[in-house]
Amino acid sequence: VASARATYTYLDTRRFDSDTALPNRAPHQGGLGLVLYPREDVRIFADARYQSEATADLFGNLFVPSSTNIVSGITFLGPRGWGCTVEGRNLLDADLRDDRYLPQPGRSVFLTLTWNSSQEKSG
Repeated sequence: VASARATYTYLDTRRFDSDTALPNRAPHQGGLGLVLYPREDVRIFADARYQSEATADLFGNLFVPSSTNIVSGITFLGPRGWGCTVEGRNLLDADLRDDRYLPQPGRSVFLTLTWNSSQEKSG
């Protein structure tokens, strides 16, 4: 079993007084995602998100570069409500930024352990 998604957003924002783009609003954003369920207790996921270059100031002189963020991982569901997820984020080690001076973390790996108490009582 599998599920997939694709998204795209076009945003055209302009200042009335100068006709420059509003800061930190990328005109193009999109994403692709895929989730595979090879077994009932395993979930494999991958996600790619793109954001085009955006202006970083009110005058349109400074820019935040375009970027692509790749995320991938696998989740194992164990007995009695326990689960384990291994996830890699920013796998291309791209220069991701929320703003010109706010860089996001580089390539990183996360291990997440979860417990769902309602599954423990019923399982």
